[in-house]
Amino acid sequence: MKKRSIQMDDIMKMKGEEEVNQDVTITRMTIPAFQGKSDPKVYLEWERKVEYVFDCHNYSEEKKVKLVVIKFIEYASIWWNQFVINRRRNGERLIRTWEDMKSIMRRRFVSNQYHRDLRRKLQCLTQGSMSMQNYYEEMKIVMTRANAKENREVKLTLIHPIDHVISSVSGVKEFNILLLNVQIKEQ
Repeated sequence: MKKRSIQMDDIMKMKGEEEVNQDVTITRMTIPAFQGKSDPKVYLEWERKVEYVFDCHNYSEEKKVKLVVIKFIEYASIWWNQFVINRRRNGERLIRTWEDMKSIMRRRFVSNQYHRDLRRKLQCLTQGSMSMQNYYEEMKIVMTRANAKENREVKLTLIHPIDHVISSVSGVKEFNILLLNVQIKEQ
C-alpha cells in the first residue's frame, strides 16, 4: 500500500500537480457555546463563528444541526428542547438543515426591532469628526449587520447625512469629489 501511494505521488509530480494539505483540523476548530441571551449582536456573532467552522469541514446538514444543538447551554438549550417538543406534538418535521435552523433561530433571537434600529442607524449615520475612511467603514459594518444591499437607496442613505455639507458648498465640485471618493472605496 505504501508503494502505491508513492507511485501516485510521483505521477502527480510528473504532471506538475502539487499535493496540497487541506486538512485544517490541525487548528482546533470548535463550535462555540450559545446561551440564548436576548442580544441580537451576540447571536449574529455566534452564527458567524459557526459558519466559519462549517466552512472548514464537510459536514452533512443533519450533522451540522446536531453539532450546533450540543453547544446550546442555559436558555438556548431549554428553548430548543421546547421547540422540538412542540414540533413533535404538532406533527411537524424536525429541523434537518443548518439553513432552516438559522432561519428559526434568527426569528427567535434577532428581533424585527433590531433590524429597524440598524436601518435607522444607517439613515442617521453622519460623518461628524470621523475621517471619510472611518465613516465608510462604519457604514459598511452597519450595512452588513442590517443585511442591506448596496443599491441606489443605500447610497442615497449614505449621502443624506452630508446634504448639509452640500448645501453650504459654493459649487458641486466638492460633492462630486465626495461621490467619487465613495465609489473608489466601493471597488
